[in-house]
Amino acid sequence: MKILQIIIVFFSVVLLSSCNDIISENSFENLNNYILENENLSLGDFSGSYMLNASISSSHINETNFASGNFLGSSIDNSTLEDNNFSKTSFIYSSFYRSSFNTNNFQNANLSNTKLTLITMKGNNFLNSYFNDSTIKQSNFNNDVFVSANFTQANLDQAQFKDVNFKFSSFNNSIIYNSVFENSNFLNANFRSSQINHTVFSDSNLVEVNFNNSNLTNSVFENNILSNVDFSGADLTGVEFSNNIGYLTANFCNAIMPDGSIKVC
Repeated sequence: MKILQIIIVFFSVVLLSSCNDIISENSFENLNNYILENENLSLGDFSGSYMLNASISSSHINETNFASGNFLGSSIDNSTLEDNNFSKTSFIYSSFYRSSFNTNNFQNANLSNTKLTLITMKGNNFLNSYFNDSTIKQSNFNNDVFVSANFTQANLDQAQFKDVNFKFSSFNNSIIYNSVFENSNFLNANFRSSQINHTVFSDSNLVEVNFNNSNLTNSVFENNILSNVDFSGADLTGVEFSNNIGYLTANFCNAIMPDGSIKVC
């Protein structure tokens, strides 16, 4: 009888171990439609996981590895994410709402067609990331890195950026309204053919930035470095320039100047 009990216990342990292995595999590889609500998640490894159409709300995620994962069509609401690895992760067609992102790694991540609303970002690394056709509204960014990031055809409205690095980034054909860029680095950034209205650039490095054929009406440039900036063909109607360095080296060829005149070259 005791031998039979031992055998039963043994096979029960083996069966439970097998079930746990199956759960573990599913948890870390296929989490499509996964729901995480009012939870704390830390020190996990979800690298390469599929989390399509996942929903994360009112949760705290930190020091977790999501590298090369796929969050296509997912939502992150009212949550805090800190010190996580999202490198090479896809967030295409996802939605971020009322959430905070602090010191995360988003290098080479794809956030194209995402919606970021009422978001707070601080100290994140978005090197070589993609924000093509994304919408960023009423959000704040502080000390983030967007070197060589791509914002082509992105829509920014009431966005605030301070101490942000945009070197070599691209905003071609983007739409930017009522936003502020303060004490930021735009060295060699590209805003070609963009719509940038009622927006402030202050205390920033705009050396060799390209605003060719952009509409900058009613925007403000103050206390910036404007050396070799290309404003050729731009509409500068109502633009205020004050206390900028390098203004005389900028290219205004065929631009509509703040007073409505055209700079003929």
